[in-house]
Amino acid sequence: MSRSRARHRFLDTAAIERCGVEPGKARFIIDVVLAIHRRAMPRWLAEPDATLSQLMAQATAELRESGRATGSDGPPPRKASRLSRPRKRLTPR
Repeated sequence: MSRSRARHRFLDTAAIERCGVEPGKARFIIDVVLAIHRRAMPRWLAEPDATLSQLMAQATAELRESGRATGSDGPPPRKASRLSRPRKRLTPR
């Protein structure tokens, strides 16, 4: 692995690791998120009426379904953390 790539790998996982997630699991989470993003991005560019968040949710559901098709129910539901709180609205209503 190149030095630059290794540095980015460390930077990618740092925030997740600060939340108490072990490094290997943090890398796995990032890999899954990137795979979902790679699946949703071309659809977003091709479908002007859909939002990227809608298409990422759709890709996430497809990933979840593919896990069920292989007999995996996936991980148990997580309790809410500070990372899963709703974000503040940036624009006035």
